[in-house]
Amino acid sequence: MWNNGNATLVHIDVLPAYEERNYTPDIELVGNIAATLNKLSQRIDQPAGAVAAGRRDPG
Repeated sequence: MWNNGNATLVHIDVLPAYEERNYTPDIELVGNIAATLNKLSQRIDQPAGAVAAGRRDPG
């Protein structure tokens, strides 16, 4: 499984998540994706590299 339950799952889309999906988001951001990501990036306290550095290598 791609999510072992230790991560916060954020759904960003122009449409809300629906029950038939294979996941249930912890946080749901509905709106224009580019504008939402832009606003979100302005509010994140950590540098972008800190988030990416926390990921495990899939290989």
